[in-house]
Amino acid sequence: MIDRESRVAATRARLYEASISLGCWMSGDGRVGEGDLAQIIGWSPDSLRNARAEGKGPTWYRLGGAGHKVTYLLADVALWIETHCESH
Repeated sequence: MIDRESRVAATRARLYEASISLGCWMSGDGRVGEGDLAQIIGWSPDSLRNARAEGKGPTWYRLGGAGHKVTYLLADVALWIETHCESH
């Protein structure tokens, strides 16, 4: 079984690859805009926005870039995804 730290690192790498593949804007520290992240994880922008408003989404930043008002650090998103991983 893969440990959580390894899963987070692998998920972060996949998120990064997806953002490059989709042509998303990315800040120098690895943040992407809300609409771009929604596309990367397969959610609608409204669903991601609602999760953020309810405090159920990944950690976010009010540091824009390239016209984005809200951004997400891919490392934080990877941790959020893997934190919600369940094994049965």
